[in-house]
Amino acid sequence: TTATKIIIVANDTPSPTATATATTMPTQIPTAVSTITPSPTPTATATAAPSPTPTPDPYQPPGNPALGDSWRRSTDGMQMFFVPSGTFWMGSRANTPNANADEYPQHEVALTAFWMDYTEVTAAQFSLFLNEVGNQKERGITWIDLGNSSTNITEDSGDFFPKPGMDDKPVALVSWYGADAYCQWAGSQLPTEAQWEFAARGANSSSYPWGSLPPTCNLAQFRV
Repeated sequence: TTATKIIIVANDTPSPTATATATTMPTQIPTAVSTITPSPTPTATATAAPSPTPTPDPYQPPGNPALGDSWRRSTDGMQMFFVPSGTFWMGSRANTPNANADEYPQHEVALTAFWMDYTEVTAAQFSLFLNEVGNQKERGITWIDLGNSSTNITEDSGDFFPKPGMDDKPVALVSWYGADAYCQWAGSQLPTEAQWEFAARGANSSSYPWGSLPPTCNLAQFRV
């Protein structure tokens, strides 16, 4: 996704100071009648009101983002976090336990900065998408397999909604075409394999998002 940069310039105008003219009266009253011209009253200068501090829009990417910055997409409310540009070693080192053949050889990859979803798309978010565009097919493959009992979305008279208690759970049984269509609808795109691995490894380039411990059912949902 290409982040939109918003640059906000705050004008801090110093308050002008009113200038007063002081007059000194004579110590002796002259015998001759003299006319004393009063000094003009100083004109007060209006003080400029301070410029209000702009409130960041949570639905717009912040300008000049840094690691840890986030914002929310307006389409589905998904929180996205900023991943700065960098290089990392993609793939697995030789003789890594449980590594697949396509993880070799390990190689260095350089990436430009990007924004990444903070969590998986939820059943509630995907239901919102389906209610706008329907559950379509691409190349004979349905976006989401609602006929499978393991899915957490159901349909009733053309309306889609999460099954009870499934609103905030990751949507299940979505095809690649369905995931790609959702990302386009949300104004984003699917991450590349390199982007996903770079974000998952984190700043310390850990083996897994949670560290170096092997995955368990308590740490990740996966299928071997």
